[in-house]
Amino acid sequence: MIATQQNIIDKLIDICWKRVRGTSDFIFLSQIRPIINEIQDILQKDSLFNERENEIIKQFIQSDPMKKLQKQELKKFIDRSVEFGNFEIFLLNRHKLTSYEIKRRIEQNSLSNDSMANTKIPRLLPNREYKYKVWDELRQKDDYIKEKTQALESKDLKYSSSLSQIDEQLLAVKTLKGENLTLKKHIQELESQLSRQPPVNKSNAVYHLQLKERDLTIKKLDQVGKEYKKRIHQLEQQQLETSKAMNKLKQSILEQDKLVGRLKEKLINKTNDDTSNLKKFVTSLPIIKQWYILLKYKMDNKSTKMFALNIMLLILTAWLFGMVVQMTYRTGILLFSTSPSPATYVYDSYGKNRLNYRLGFDVWRNIPWLEKLIYHYLEW
Repeated sequence: MIATQQNIIDKLIDICWKRVRGTSDFIFLSQIRPIINEIQDILQKDSLFNERENEIIKQFIQSDPMKKLQKQELKKFIDRSVEFGNFEIFLLNRHKLTSYEIKRRIEQNSLSNDSMANTKIPRLLPNREYKYKVWDELRQKDDYIKEKTQALESKDLKYSSSLSQIDEQLLAVKTLKGENLTLKKHIQELESQLSRQPPVNKSNAVYHLQLKERDLTIKKLDQVGKEYKKRIHQLEQQQLETSKAMNKLKQSILEQDKLVGRLKEKLINKTNDDTSNLKKFVTSLPIIKQWYILLKYKMDNKSTKMFALNIMLLILTAWLFGMVVQMTYRTGILLFSTSPSPATYVYDSYGKNRLNYRLGFDVWRNIPWLEKLIYHYLEW
C-alpha cells in the first residue's frame, strides 16, 4: 500500500516537473512555487499548506533562488516541509486524499489537458506589421534569455565552487569527528584504568596530607615573602629619603665649613692687623724702640760700631725720658701744691742731698741760661 502511494506521489511530481521544467534534470529554487501550484491544480486544492509550512518554503526559496535542485531533492524537501514528515501521509490525514482519489484526479487533469490540446484553433493570418513586431519581441526575449543563461552559468560556477568547499568542510568535519571519537575512547580507557586502580592506602593519605600541609606552608611563606618585599621597598624608600637628607646636610655642612673658614681668615687677618698695630705702637715707644733695635741688631747685624752706637743712643734716650718725667712731675707739684714755708729757703741745700741730684737729673741747674729759661717757664 505504501509502495503504491509512493508511486502515485512520484507520478504526480513527475507530471508537474514536466509542465514547469520539461525534461531537464534540475530546477531552480525559484521554480518550486510553480510546481507546488501545479500540484494544487491537479489535486483541486486552493492551498495544501498552512502558514508555517508556506513560510518554510518561502525562506528556502529566498535563501538562493538560482540554486539548482534535483528531482529527488525536491521530493525530500516536500516531505520535510509538511507535517508528519511524509507527503502522502500528509495528504491522507489533512486533506483526506487516498491513493485512489489522487490517481483519479491525476487522470481527470490529464484528460482535460489532452482535450484542450486536440481542440483546433483557427489560424489567423497576421499582417506584415504584426509579424515584424512579434519578431522584434522574440529577438529581445532571445537576448534576455542569453543574458540570463550567462548569469546562470556564472552562478553555476560559483555554486560548484561552493559545493567543493562544502565537500572539503564536510571532509574536515568527518576527520574531526573521527579524532573526537578517538579521544573519547582514550578518555574512556583512562577512566576504566582509574576505576580498576586499588583504593588509596593510609600511606598515600598521609602523603596527600603532607602535600596539603606543604602547600599551606608554601602559601604562608609566599605571604611572608610578599610582606618582607613590601617592607624592603618601604625601607628602600626611607633609605633613599635619608640619603637625600644626608646629602642636603653634607652640603649645608660644607657651606658652613666654607663660611667658618672665611670667618677664620677674616679673624686671623684682623688679629694679625691688631697684633701688627700693637707691635708697631709698642716698638715705637722711646726706650722699647731702642731695645727692639738692639735686639734686631743682635739678630741681623754683628758690627761693633753699630752696637756701641745703639748703646749710647739707648742711654741718651733713657736720660731724656727721665728728664721729661721729672719736668712733668715738678710742673704738677708747682701747679697743684700750696706755697712753701720760710724754713724751706733757710735750710735749702739746693738739692744736693736729693736723689735727683745724685742721679744727674739736676745737671741743668749748673747751666745758668737753661736754669733761667726753666724758671721763666715755671713762672709763666
